[in-house]
Amino acid sequence: MKVAELVIYCACFMSSVVACGQPGTSIKNDRFSGTSPCGGVIRAIVGIPNDAACERITWNVTVSTKQKGEGICKINATWGMNQPNTEEFVNAGTKIELKGNWNMAPNVVVNGSPVYRLRLDNGQTLSLVRLSADLFHMLDGKDHLLIGNGSWSYTLNRIKK
Repeated sequence: MKVAELVIYCACFMSSVVACGQPGTSIKNDRFSGTSPCGGVIRAIVGIPNDAACERITWNVTVSTKQKGEGICKINATWGMNQPNTEEFVNAGTKIELKGNWNMAPNVVVNGSPVYRLRLDNGQTLSLVRLSADLFHMLDGKDHLLIGNGSWSYTLNRIKK
């Protein structure tokens, strides 16, 4: 990538974060999806046993606003081993559903963007940073960005209606 292209890309990315990721903005009845690896932090949040064969998780996250800065959430996910050369799971994977509440974490930002906490009915918390109006990225327990692999990331994309 040329230096000029990199500068333009960074400027566009930062302007989208500033425009869409300011504290005080809220999420309203939105759906996000993505596919992530089965990393240790995510295994614990979803409740996947450490010895279970798991390569990836597909996520469908629905968030609804009750009032500014908080609301309810539902996660439908499937985890397991990838069926080679397809988008499917071996034996259809294991499906889970988690529900809970979300709120914007007060005074917590990552790279200038607000952090959201999804407190789930299994007692776990999934933390997300809002990168733009259409992108969230999963965080570890210390609010650091989770790093994916060559196949999958920890990013959730807005599903356009």
